[in-house]
Amino acid sequence: MRIALRLPGRLTLRWHADLIDRLSAQGHEIDVLPGTGPDILPPELRLLAWFERHVFGRVLESLDPTAAPEAAAPGGHNLVVDLTGSDDLGDGTPVLQPRFDGSPDWNHFFDALLRERPPTIEIVRGPERLVAQRGEAAVLRPALLSTSLDAVLARTAVLIAAAVRDAAGSGPAVPFRAPPDAKPGRPLAFAARHLAQGAMRKLRQRVERPAHWRIGWRPVATGDGVLDRLAWPADGYRWLDTGAGDYAADPFVLEHEGVVHVFCEVFAYADPIGKIAVFTIGPDGTPGTLRTVLERPYHLSYPMVFRRDGQIWMIPETYQNRTVELYRAERFPDVWTLEAVLFQDVELSDVTLAEHDGRLWLFASDSARGATSWDCLSLFMAQDIRGPWRPHPANPVLVDARAARPAGFMERRGGALLRPAQDCRAGYGAGISVCRVDRLDPEGYAQTVLATLRPMGARDTGAHTVNVGGGFEVIDHCGPMRRV
Repeated sequence: MRIALRLPGRLTLRWHADLIDRLSAQGHEIDVLPGTGPDILPPELRLLAWFERHVFGRVLESLDPTAAPEAAAPGGHNLVVDLTGSDDLGDGTPVLQPRFDGSPDWNHFFDALLRERPPTIEIVRGPERLVAQRGEAAVLRPALLSTSLDAVLARTAVLIAAAVRDAAGSGPAVPFRAPPDAKPGRPLAFAARHLAQGAMRKLRQRVERPAHWRIGWRPVATGDGVLDRLAWPADGYRWLDTGAGDYAADPFVLEHEGVVHVFCEVFAYADPIGKIAVFTIGPDGTPGTLRTVLERPYHLSYPMVFRRDGQIWMIPETYQNRTVELYRAERFPDVWTLEAVLFQDVELSDVTLAEHDGRLWLFASDSARGATSWDCLSLFMAQDIRGPWRPHPANPVLVDARAARPAGFMERRGGALLRPAQDCRAGYGAGISVCRVDRLDPEGYAQTVLATLRPMGARDTGAHTVNVGGGFEVIDHCGPMRRV
């Protein structure tokens, strides 16, 4: 298709260039139509971005001017991507337009970020006013406007590219809903609040050690797991004590020759590189010794361990090495051999295997050239565990901070495929969403969030893995740990 990219002002910004790259990679011809309006970022927000850069060292990148294709005359286009913020979707050439909490107005977009929350992103197709794509970005530090802008605009580019792909194939869309009224945000109050929060954060760090993950387990009967209950159990879990210097997370459980083994990431605060460890659970729930079984010069986590073809395999997260690696148990559970590198030069996290309709699928959290891997889900398909693995043509198939990043193995319940996912709206692994997979095939993916579970403890701040095996359910939780 020949696509017109309609800009609000004369400048082509870095996030526009990212969008152009994505659309060009789909095989489209892009013409940039500059506008005559003002700069997209109001002067007071430019001042706030300058303040964040010089006080906090955070550089706003998405709104930097960059080189652009030569401007073209209007007319002769199959599709218009309108970024002007106008509410006029026209009545002729098909138009795609981003809307934030239902509004095309960029001031509405900025107002949401000043209230320290990412807006819901909708790509509206006109003139019929249908929502072609919807998503929600994850923001690493909502109290920094620059971080929020970069994150939301990166995901807006992903969703526009997906909507263009759907438009080319007449993809599904739903009716658009008008936005609610919104109160404007205040930049000065935002900056003052961030300064106060930064001071309080430094004060808390003198008392508490952040991000202390721990692993819990409990005996579980059929039909009584978290994915069945859509809630945490009333009787709770037994917790692994790793001592003050380490934390353990990402538990996967496998029973072998009558012994229940739990594989996990173990992380020493004195060492920035995670390792893979294992401990056993006795019939009475008593844990064995936690010991390291796999380490590399780069960080390892999320040890997805499974049986297939008469072997025991593991795919740990190797994001830091920009690979996805398949290991085979040479001697279970403590000797592992690298069998194959499934992907290279990728940014994939928490890779999770599923089998559906005669195919193998890998679900993975994908940074999608953004600042975080918390909110994008990509799929890959193959007939053999060693590959070759083929990316889904709609990757990333999901942009949703609530339910994109994997949180453990999927389980079948009454014919339905249930998928645990991380809820990262309030931060990394801040909760677990239980999703029903409604569609999984080479042409599309869809899911429905059935429930979202906040951490159990009053002071807990995270929960991001749940798995079942050998008669036990294993989870992890995060909360502050007092310094000793």
